[in-house]
Amino acid sequence: GASHMTKTGVPMGTPLYMSPEHCQGRGMDHRSDIYSLGVMLYRMFCGSEPFTGGTTMEVMLAHMTLPPPPPRQLATLPEELEGVILQCLAKDKAERPESVATLRALLLPLLDRLAAGGGVAPEKLCDAPALPTPDSAAMQALVGGAPAAAAPARRPRWLYAVATGFGVVAMAVLAVVLLWPKAQPVTAPALAPATQPAPPPKAPETAARPAPGRLVVRTNVKKATFKVDEKVVGDGAGVLKLDTVEPGKHSVGVQAAGYEPRSEEVEIAPRGLAALTWDLRPVVAAAPRRPGRPPPPTTTRPAEVKAAPAKVPTAPRPGRGSLIDGLDSKPGTK
Repeated sequence: GASHMTKTGVPMGTPLYMSPEHCQGRGMDHRSDIYSLGVMLYRMFCGSEPFTGGTTMEVMLAHMTLPPPPPRQLATLPEELEGVILQCLAKDKAERPESVATLRALLLPLLDRLAAGGGVAPEKLCDAPALPTPDSAAMQALVGGAPAAAAPARRPRWLYAVATGFGVVAMAVLAVVLLWPKAQPVTAPALAPATQPAPPPKAPETAARPAPGRLVVRTNVKKATFKVDEKVVGDGAGVLKLDTVEPGKHSVGVQAAGYEPRSEEVEIAPRGLAALTWDLRPVVAAAPRRPGRPPPPTTTRPAEVKAAPAKVPTAPRPGRGSLIDGLDSKPGTK
């Protein structure tokens, strides 16, 4: 059918024999070939591949998701041989035989026993490419249900078919032996003793920082700007509260519109509290002057020296004798 051939535009390989990881296009190794060999063994002993479908995608999805039908439902096989085939067809490659040499060691004794016991009964082989349905008469006969019709007498062609089947198996085993003459069971490499990871380098130890202190400044204004070491730490309310202040001396200042600024050096101890209450003094504005009147002089005039009034010369007051003398000097007097 079309699904037996390699397709253009799909992962390289024959879909009917591709492993699940091959269908996904990743993680392929020698155990992917063991899966394909398991499909070949399934077809040899059961007459059909474990997964068939109308399209390549159906076959690939079946390889990735569906379990294969048990081979003993399709042919009379030893239980050990069925287990080896299903182990080769495990979805997880870790569950398959770890090497071709391991598979050979499991398969050859079973094939020898099968050949010594007469092999698989030809009438129990399924020659049809499609798998029988569970309710078909052939399936009931295979699982021990309703008795199957008596098998016709064996003819040389059946012996030829059996011989041909074992010849194919022998050729496959011979090819494995020739291709891997020195194959040895793969053993897990000895693991190096586990070593503890090196501890991460320690960060350099730093001196413990002292615990911070607290600073509270209350003022008599509703809006002020507070500064600590010339850095604004509060702007809006008239109270400043700082819970994490480095211990030591700090310059604390406050400014408010219409008030005189104030600052002070404050010592804050570790885990200590420095509480300040400041009454800011309002700024007194100078009285406004009337427009148009010149300002008073800034210099004082020198004191005026008042001169003493000049004395008016007066005639001496005449005495008693003088009056007489005058009268005597005037004519007509006595």
